[in-house]
Amino acid sequence: TITHTANGKKDPWWRVDLQNNYSIERITIFNRQDSCCTFRLADFKVEILNGNTVEWEYTHVGTPDYKTDINVQMPDGSLVVGDLVKVWLEGESETLSLAEVQVWGSFV
Repeated sequence: TITHTANGKKDPWWRVDLQNNYSIERITIFNRQDSCCTFRLADFKVEILNGNTVEWEYTHVGTPDYKTDINVQMPDGSLVVGDLVKVWLEGESETLSLAEVQVWGSFV
């Protein structure tokens, strides 16, 4: 199953509320596999939030393959704790398309 935002929106996003704080170790993003629209995930960004505060961010450069594994840690190697994961595109007229998002971590 593929999901996508409305066409041509400013800074479209998808997010999951984890309902509690988790120490997040890895995030896996799955792109479309068909011949349509893999570019809709190009240059995506991922944020981990704790409350309303962005604790960690990642920017993918270019169009991702089918599966992108992102190891999550702070520059000093410490763990990242958050309760919300957001995937989004920056731009005035974008469409975000995702096949699946997996968040790996431990309850805090």
